[in-house]
Amino acid sequence: MKALGRHDQTIIRCLLLLALVISAAPPWAVPAVAQEQDTTPPETYFISVPDDPSASTSAVFQFASDDAAATFQCSLDGAAWAACASPQEYTGLAEGDHFFDVLAVDAAGNADQSPARDTWTVDTADPVVWEAFIDGFETGDLSLWTDEDGLRVQSQEVMTGGYAARGASSGETATFAAKDLSPSQSELYYRIKFNLLSQGQNRVPLLGFRTAADEPILNLFVESDGTLGYQSNGGDTRRSSAVITQEVWHEVEIRVLIADTASETEIWYDGYRLDDLSQTEALGTEEIGRIVLGNNGTGRTYDIAVDDVAVDTSFITPDIVDNTAPAVVAEPGGGLYNAAQSVTLSADDPRATIHYTTDGSAPNTASAVYAEPISVAATTTLKFFAVDEAGNASAVATETYTIDTTGPTVTLAD
Repeated sequence: MKALGRHDQTIIRCLLLLALVISAAPPWAVPAVAQEQDTTPPETYFISVPDDPSASTSAVFQFASDDAAATFQCSLDGAAWAACASPQEYTGLAEGDHFFDVLAVDAAGNADQSPARDTWTVDTADPVVWEAFIDGFETGDLSLWTDEDGLRVQSQEVMTGGYAARGASSGETATFAAKDLSPSQSELYYRIKFNLLSQGQNRVPLLGFRTAADEPILNLFVESDGTLGYQSNGGDTRRSSAVITQEVWHEVEIRVLIADTASETEIWYDGYRLDDLSQTEALGTEEIGRIVLGNNGTGRTYDIAVDDVAVDTSFITPDIVDNTAPAVVAEPGGGLYNAAQSVTLSADDPRATIHYTTDGSAPNTASAVYAEPISVAATTTLKFFAVDEAGNASAVATETYTIDTTGPTVTLAD
């Protein structure tokens, strides 16, 4: 081989240098940035799901993701995941509980780590329809009640029809009847008509609301002093100023709404709402599944007749016609006194309005309304009457108070 000359060597060096320059990155070139890997999974959410419970053996789910390009995997009742799309439909489902899961998968293969889940129950049985309960006393027995003890159906003390229930105890026996309700209810109205024939120095239970497990919710009673009251499942007792007149038929209706600490009670006595027994109560969350007439406790003396018992989910219209005028009295009564008197007027109907005069004139509905004790410091003729909400007015009563504060004069004989 012929040796390269100086000139040839110079050419080769130039060519090599040119190749190095071409292969090298220019100083102004920007280095390429490596593409960042997507590791964020998409979110999955439902647009619509079946009713719960559902009477259908089919179910349709609509779902979506925050990644519009995501695909989906679905699973029914724990089955293997399978590709799916919204809407997803299933048919021929069995009765009972079911659950459906769906997750989104993005283009990078990231899967939602917290799949969306819906649970529901397939129940194709006909729903239980609420029916109002009527006592059935006119059949001559207690066959419509679930349980009973000591209470009997008779025809001697009756409000309407030919039969009513009656419970009498000298303290050794209980008198009650109970009715299981289906389905249980969160709100009920319970009405009875009753005649308290006699009462010992004790409470007389009228009616009660209980859970399906027979736990007490609220009991209504007549207190030993004749006032109406109730006791809640928390032990709290409420009393009304309404006084029950014995040997007279009365009607009482009570509404109970179960809503935990926002539960409500509302009571009407002889057609009039009792504000002092109508309020918010803490009655828990268990629905009313059983109603009781009377009580299964002992140690009480009473004789009571009950008729026209009704239970419903809406207000039971009272059918008592009130044509009884209230009775009103003054305490102390008129007479001769050696000091000023504070006179109290009271009516046997706590909702009655009392009108009065102190100048001897006949009072009417435009006269002063009694609101607090009347001070009588001089000889006074007090006239008064009461009128109830039905418009029944009592006769005008008159009490004359003679106030003599002057002592006798003593004269010594010569």
